[in-house]
Amino acid sequence: MLMSVEQDFKKTLCVSKSGENREDVVKRQARLQENARRQRRRRDSEGVEERQARLRENAQRQQARRESEGVEERQARLRENAQRQRARRESENVVERQMRLQEGLQRQMRRRQRESSEGRRTRLQSNAQIQQRRRASETMEGRELRSQAEAMRLQRRREFESTEARALRQQEDTQRHRRRRTQESERERSVRLQSNALANRQRRSRLPESTGAALLSRITEVNYLGELNRRCVNCGALHFPCVAKTSHPGKFRECCDLGRFTLNVFESFPEQLRRLFVRGPDSTEEFRRMQRNFLENIRNFNSALAMASMGAQVETLQGRGPCCYRIHGQVYHRLGPLHPRDGEPRQYGQIYILDTELAAQERLGDVRNSECEPGFMRFLSGLLASVNVYAQSYKMMYEVEQMEIAMAKIVRQPIFVWFLRNVL
Repeated sequence: MLMSVEQDFKKTLCVSKSGENREDVVKRQARLQENARRQRRRRDSEGVEERQARLRENAQRQQARRESEGVEERQARLRENAQRQRARRESENVVERQMRLQEGLQRQMRRRQRESSEGRRTRLQSNAQIQQRRRASETMEGRELRSQAEAMRLQRRREFESTEARALRQQEDTQRHRRRRTQESERERSVRLQSNALANRQRRSRLPESTGAALLSRITEVNYLGELNRRCVNCGALHFPCVAKTSHPGKFRECCDLGRFTLNVFESFPEQLRRLFVRGPDSTEEFRRMQRNFLENIRNFNSALAMASMGAQVETLQGRGPCCYRIHGQVYHRLGPLHPRDGEPRQYGQIYILDTELAAQERLGDVRNSECEPGFMRFLSGLLASVNVYAQSYKMMYEVEQMEIAMAKIVRQPIFVWFLRNVL
């Protein structure tokens, strides 16, 4: 019985201690939260000078604490900081990560702007030593991965740089190479020349697979993809049988992304325009000549018959490859007034208010359209004026303007005519 009483007393004592421990933990958390709120209110109400003084005191106190700590304490502190920082970065989202990186870049930029020449030289030497130790301890696989990552990062950076930034980078590289070569010794110069000769020899020995391919065999293998008869059920584009997938028959990703994009097909395409792209056996020699002129100067015809200009921030890509350009932001189609200013030629939609003959002469007067067939330009000008709804809208606006001008002469209202001429 005494044993049972003693066990009950121990259980009661353990329960009371655990309850006290839980209560202490709860009280401690409440106290820490209250301290955090009080400190946040205090920092929100402090001025600029008070904040700077507090930061200086914290920096001095932290510096004194770190100077007095031992090696083991410093290592333990660094480990705790690394673990806490790793946990914080794992829990942050994309926006928080971008804000942290941007703040880090700004803080680093301000620190480097304030540093002296001696401090900059010390920082660069320390970074070089740290990087040298890190590279000396890395494995061959790690070195290859690092080189590939650096090459990809450098390629992305150079793809997005502007023409001025590229010229500045090349100039800085040239100056840095010149300074390095003037400071190198005879032995370093000899090693550099030998390394360059070896790299050039290896580059020349790695011939492409297509080198001399025409001398090996004159028999060309036929690569037949089949008939172009698989039509997309969404947009009507034709595909080869090898592109079709059994998972989505009748649908293709290459044309409309499995029906994600809807393409407006011209149902009532003018027969006169359709014949320009089809070479029939009954075509006359004159029509074939006009058709050839149309296809050779199709970009000039298209630009001459445009109704609006395109506005965008265009940047030409550097390097070899097909001719292309990159557009930043949005693309704008600009519509000017119904009439040009005094001394300016008509362009874009301003030409569509003229008669067919005058419109064709206006377009042919541009030196860029000197290779275009005059008769064919008159034919296209008349065709678009008769079938295109936008061309008819321009014509209708001009007729409305002429009617308003006639009415203004009677009732004397020139203000409305001025508004119409400069806004439409």
